[in-house]
Amino acid sequence: MTNYPLKVVLWVRKMAEDKALHLVQVARAEEQKAREEAAVKEKALADYVDWCAKEEDRLYGEIQGKAVPHKRILFVRDQVAWNAGQQQKYERQVEEARAEVRLKEGAVKQAVEHYQAMAREVFKLEQHREEWTNEAKKVAENIEENEIEEAGELIQTYRRMNS
Repeated sequence: MTNYPLKVVLWVRKMAEDKALHLVQVARAEEQKAREEAAVKEKALADYVDWCAKEEDRLYGEIQGKAVPHKRILFVRDQVAWNAGQQQKYERQVEEARAEVRLKEGAVKQAVEHYQAMAREVFKLEQHREEWTNEAKKVAENIEENEIEEAGELIQTYRRMNS
């Protein structure tokens, strides 16, 4: 029996499927890393918000109900405003990290879809190979049966001629 004529194509498709699976694994690892980085930034924001609230209480506690110079009141007001500005920086970092997670989720989705497409191609080729192999076996069996019949006929013809 002859070799499957699309053997090389099937091999190439299997290699592409393996590569696509690897790319899914890489994309998932990158997504996980982005999620971890986002979690770190979210925690930093939460910690900063908590610290800001305590710091604001502390600063106002230093001046509340006391006779303090106007300069000190302005310092406290400016410090609280500056802290709020810093909080916005943390919030932007969190939003950027979340956007990165969404980007990585999209990359995972694309990688999975590509892998599924490669897997379908391999599956179709393997089905074709199986059908081709079965058909080739039938053809080989028919050829063998025909050869046996021809050999039998030749033997009978030979016997008749020699009898």
